Amino acid sequence: MLAIRAGLTFVLTLVVAVLAACADPNARRAVSGVTPLHSMAKVSSPDDAPVTDEAVRMAVTILVREQIEGGADPNARDNDGKTPFDYAKDNEALRGTDVYWRLNEAP
Repeated sequence: MLAIRAGLTFVLTLVVAVLAACADPNARRAVSGVTPLHSMAKVSSPDDAPVTDEAVRMAVTILVREQIEGGADPNARDNDGKTPFDYAKDNEALRGTDVYWRLNEAP
């Protein structure tokens, strides 16, 4: 579990640094159309393992919040027509959190 915490701390630091450097939070992967917010909304841990640790849950929530507050479009659709909320629905780390509801209520 310590490795997961360390990994998420690193990713959180990286996301905040990239957003601060004015990277485009809505950049898309050419093949899938996935944005960074899509990716963050579906990740529950570095290995997509079930979240059993509250620190991991909090870190994932912070990552998604930072993406939204950094200008990521919560209504963006990937090439399969899915929004970040479509992925968040299956993410137990986000279920019931404030960012889960922000993604759900996106206009």
